[in-house]
Amino acid sequence: MDTAPVAPRKQRPAARPALAALGVIGLAGAATLTAANWTDTAEITGEITTGSFSLELDLDDLGFDEFVPGESQGETLSVQNNSSTPAEISLDISGLDSDVEWELTVTESGGGGISVDPSDSAEQFTGLALGPGGEPLIYDAGETGSVEISLTLVTASNESQDLDELDDLVLTFTGEQAASDGD
Repeated sequence: MDTAPVAPRKQRPAARPALAALGVIGLAGAATLTAANWTDTAEITGEITTGSFSLELDLDDLGFDEFVPGESQGETLSVQNNSSTPAEISLDISGLDSDVEWELTVTESGGGGISVDPSDSAEQFTGLALGPGGEPLIYDAGETGSVEISLTLVTASNESQDLDELDDLVLTFTGEQAASDGD
């Protein structure tokens, strides 16, 4: 019996698009797997900030008058956290550029506070913690307290100082309200 050689089968044109479609599906599947890594979730612990406030005071707001050497003038402010979350309060001091030595004391009713020479241009007075032991001052929701601000003219000269030198002094109390993680 004579057998004729069998010719190899040619691929049909319809098979190429089918293979191409499988390749595209394979790439799309790989892209989907990669996208899953971009959408993973993780647990966060700590504090989540929900809001903030700022209160700026100058010496006119505090009712201070002309200073004589060694004299202190002070004002007590009542503070209440009317929010539903704790508030962490800090202090920024700016605008006092003086050749005269001053002492600024800010005391909180819970025992915290600071004492600085705000005319010391080498110091940065931002984000000062007002709580006991240099810790942050935190008022719980509904908590009331007081902050006493006292400014003393420390200079040894016999000249009094009017408030013109202190025109740019600003005390900025900043509060960040935060929800605690329950620690």
